[in-house]
Amino acid sequence: QAKAVAEDLTEGNYEDVHAQFDATMKASLSTDQMAELDPIIKGTGSFEKFDKESIEEKDGNYTVVLVAKYSKENRVYTISFNDQDEVIGLFIK
Repeated sequence: QAKAVAEDLTEGNYEDVHAQFDATMKASLSTDQMAELDPIIKGTGSFEKFDKESIEEKDGNYTVVLVAKYSKENRVYTISFNDQDEVIGLFIK
């Protein structure tokens, strides 16, 4: 599921990602704000593959860290999910 979120972000499918947010995330991060990521993500080049993946569980929540390889540089996606598989945290580095 985390890979699908990262792929949707890469492709600019912000509404699909936003639909997976929990109520708190939906209220604090709009699709318009997410669209501001577009030049940053596009600037890394074309997506090639996921290099590394780690998953941690704490208090019923899961945090997935993905290292994505792009043609120009790598990006690290940290995506957290609650026990209902809703996105409760999203960080891109």
